[in-house]
Amino acid sequence: YGHFANWKTIDGNPNIRRRVGRDGKGFTEDEINWFLNQVQIDQIMTYSAPQPGVCAVRMEFRWMEITHGNVHLFVGGSFCASEWHRRGGRRHG
Repeated sequence: YGHFANWKTIDGNPNIRRRVGRDGKGFTEDEINWFLNQVQIDQIMTYSAPQPGVCAVRMEFRWMEITHGNVHLFVGGSFCASEWHRRGGRRHG
């Protein structure tokens, strides 16, 4: 039922999977406080991988774009790109 009734995940599975807590972590209280104390939008909405020598922006490892990767790892399963890469970027089947 609904808009995504027959939707498959990027790796061809009919359902999303989770493996919560095996890797990564949720946001820490310090990270959340840092996010909430920002007054410039470019400290929240940022580049995910600015290339040195190409992009004039210097990466800050406290940026939400960088630190939220740990949340993907924490939730795991379909939410974690490592499963996709583990199969060499191939779909099941």
